Amino acid sequence: MELVRRKGCESCFPFDEFQKRQQVYDDSLNKSSSESFEDLKRVALGLPEEQGAVILEHIGAKKWLGWELGELYAVGY
Repeated sequence: MELVRRKGCESCFPFDEFQKRQQVYDDSLNKSSSESFEDLKRVALGLPEEQGAVILEHIGAKKWLGWELGELYAVGY
């Protein structure tokens, strides 16, 4: 999964590629959940250098941010 960069816009991932990664993550037995941003940073630092983009974790966004508009995922790149 590669970042898409357009002039004047934030970098983003193509949605169809994200959905593929999301399905792999959701079907995985190796799901994890961090209790804090510091925990999430430790997970990200443990990624291999050349792995590319992967979904690190599903974020308990309601708990962390009061976000109630759907699921959020942390993506490591």
